[in-house]
Amino acid sequence: MAEWHGVTTNSAGHVTKINLTENGLYGQIAPELGSLPHLEKLFLGKNDLSGSIPVELGDLAKLQDLHLDRNRLSGRIPRDLGDLSQLHNLLLNDNLLTGPVPSELGDLTKLQVLRLERNQLSGHIPSELGDLHSLRTLNLGKNKLSGPIPRDLGDLSQLRRLVLNDNQLTGPFPSSLRRLSNLEILHTDYNELTGPIPLWISGLRNLEWLTIGGNDLTGSIPPSLGTLPELWLLGLHRTKLTGSIPPDLGDLPKLKRLYLFESNLTGRIPASLGDLDNLTHIFLYGNRLTGCVPPFYKDVESNDFNRLDLPACDE
Repeated sequence: MAEWHGVTTNSAGHVTKINLTENGLYGQIAPELGSLPHLEKLFLGKNDLSGSIPVELGDLAKLQDLHLDRNRLSGRIPRDLGDLSQLHNLLLNDNLLTGPVPSELGDLTKLQVLRLERNQLSGHIPSELGDLHSLRTLNLGKNKLSGPIPRDLGDLSQLRRLVLNDNQLTGPFPSSLRRLSNLEILHTDYNELTGPIPLWISGLRNLEWLTIGGNDLTGSIPPSLGTLPELWLLGLHRTKLTGSIPPDLGDLPKLKRLYLFESNLTGRIPASLGDLDNLTHIFLYGNRLTGCVPPFYKDVESNDFNRLDLPACDE
């Protein structure tokens, strides 16, 4: 059985795995890789590869893992990748890819991880992605995607991480997302989303990370957010939210980071936030808060006390 660096073969001598992650590779990906019918894993991430993704990779009928992340790949994502019926993980993040997200990716029924973040992808999020019923991670952040969040994403019953930050998405949160009962991360910072914070978010009991700031959200902060038992990061910053900070946020037993800065919040800083024993970061500046700053504030590891323009309560 032949042996090459980063190449694994089976007992019959067929190549089943290529792992050349972080090997200083440069140049283009060889289309001939598509002629390895037994290949199950192709890891070429963290190199300096350039050029386009060969359409021939769509011929790898047994491929389960395709990692091309952290290179300098450009051009469009080939629609042919939708033919990889055995694919579990597709990582194309941190490249220079352009064009739309192919709707054909919705045919990858065994896909568990889809990471396309930090590219230059544009157009709408395909509703066909809602057919990926095994998907656990969907990361489309830091692209140029526009249009609404598809309601079909609410069909992703296994989804743990939904990351759509730093795009140009518009409209309200679709109510279908209430069905994502396994969701742990909802990250939609810095889009153009509108409407109020949906009350159904408090029903996502496994939520650990909720960052939906940097949008045009209106209305008040729902007190029911204080009932999320696993939440450790809450980011509602740079919005058009009004009203006061609910004292109920002091009931979040695992909260470490609270970002409510640069909105239109009014009223006093709730003393109940001092009950957050795990709090390490709190930023409330840029609002229209009144009263004084509770004593606990200065004890938080990272705070904006000097930017609040309010006296300390013990003065």
